[in-house]
Amino acid sequence: MYYDYKLVDGVKYAHKINQAVGLQVFDLVIKSVEHNTKLGDDVF
Repeated sequence: MYYDYKLVDGVKYAHKINQAVGLQVFDLVIKSVEHNTKLGDDVF
């Protein structure tokens, strides 16, 4: 389940995700979303 959509640079992103796997339930919270960030060549 995706919810708590917020607008980031003109695009809506879900900032909370609820996922059930068997008997376990995971609640994920997105703290930040960034577009077009500069990455060094060492990352690849």
